[in-house]
Amino acid sequence: SWPDDCNWGYEYEMCTLWALFTLEKTFPEPPAVNISATKADDPDPVQPGATLTYDVVVENEGLVDSAGVVMTDTLPAEVTYVSDDGGCTHAAGEVVCDLGAMAAGDVANIEIVVTVDTDFIGTMTNTVEAWPIEDDSDPTNNTWNETTEVEYGYYYIPDAEHLADSISSIQVAN
Repeated sequence: SWPDDCNWGYEYEMCTLWALFTLEKTFPEPPAVNISATKADDPDPVQPGATLTYDVVVENEGLVDSAGVVMTDTLPAEVTYVSDDGGCTHAAGEVVCDLGAMAAGDVANIEIVVTVDTDFIGTMTNTVEAWPIEDDSDPTNNTWNETTEVEYGYYYIPDAEHLADSISSIQVAN
C-alpha cells in the first residue's frame, strides 16, 4: 500500500522511487522455454532376448519457442540398439537426436527399439534427457528414468546353452 506520508510535497520523489521498487517486485517472470522429457517402455516386464520399445516424448511446455533441442537417451548396458524413427545417431550406448527448433506447445515423439540380452534377468534403467539451447525455466522435468523388469515368462523356452545350465539330470522311463 501507499505510505501515509507520501504526498505531492517534497517527498514526492522518494515516494515515486518506493512505488517503482514495489511494482518491480510484483511483475511475473518473463515467459521462457520449458522442455520436458518422458518415456514409456513396452512390454514391461520383458523376457530375455525379446524386443523392447521405448517411446520418448519431448515437449516444449513453455510459452516461448526454442531455437534448438537435443534429446539424449542413455541405453541400459543390458540391451542392444536396433533402430529409432527420429533420425538419431547411436554410439557407445547413447541415442542422440537433434530435434531442431521447437515452438511453444510442440511435441516430438521418438521410438527406440532395442533387444534385451539373453543372459540378463533383473531390473534395468533407461535414462532420457532433453535440453534446449536456451535456459530452461524448469530443469526438473528434463530427465526421465524408466525401469524395466526382465524376467522369464510363462512360455519362455531357453536356448540350448541356458537349457543345459538348468538341467542337472534327465531320467527316461519305459
